[in-house]
Amino acid sequence: MKRLILLFLLWPLALGAQTPACPENVHVRVAALEAKARAGEVPLPLVAQTATEIVRACGTDRALLAQILTMFTNAGLTLEPGDPERTRAHVNAFKTVNVIVRAGAAPFEPISLPGPDGGTIPFGAFDERNAYWDLMFAMSSDFLVAGAHAQVYTPGATERIGCGLYPAEEASALAAHGRDNVDGGELVVRVSFLARTCDGEAGEVAGQAARYFAAHHAARANDPGYVGLTESDIRSGLQAHLRAHLGERAESDLFSAAEAARLLAF
Repeated sequence: MKRLILLFLLWPLALGAQTPACPENVHVRVAALEAKARAGEVPLPLVAQTATEIVRACGTDRALLAQILTMFTNAGLTLEPGDPERTRAHVNAFKTVNVIVRAGAAPFEPISLPGPDGGTIPFGAFDERNAYWDLMFAMSSDFLVAGAHAQVYTPGATERIGCGLYPAEEASALAAHGRDNVDGGELVVRVSFLARTCDGEAGEVAGQAARYFAAHHAARANDPGYVGLTESDIRSGLQAHLRAHLGERAESDLFSAAEAARLLAF
């Protein structure tokens, strides 16, 4: 494990050390490595070592970093929550996110990868966004189940972590845990931080945060034994984030006019 951590501490240094050794078919090689990692045919320390060597050779190729993020995410998803290898895979995916953000998180053109029928399939931002949602859902699940990744959801630490790569996707993943009070309110710190700090003009992050509080509103109403957020917490969250999401509108893609009016009247 110490070796694995050391390898990823070298990632920032690797970004400035481009060499001519980057192979032309590197995207195909990473796709093949991901397939082997998902099948459990390659141990994760070797996957991490290979990823480090590729980044050292190829630098900040944006599509390549997206592939590596997806690779570590999917490799971890093949394992059960609480498995140390799953946690390490997702830590590596999260560190890849940090590399992408530090490099500017620029958009990238889709690339073509080998398909299962001998043809090609595109890999682009849509795939990266989906992988990021999966990563954020998995990390928060593992926090709730096994206490993993606690620093992401702890007051003080969550602010230092920042907005991540796709804050609306993360807020959406966290909102899913609000249904039936799965999280017991433990994710409210991260949800609220994302909505306050990371929202854009479209109000997507605030809207997903409002979904989280709306889910707790429903859970509190439906469960006489509900233990989670207080009524005041839920009301404050809805007033702040649903209003920020709607702006001057009465409804949105996330909330009908009737639902929004009901929640704001709570």
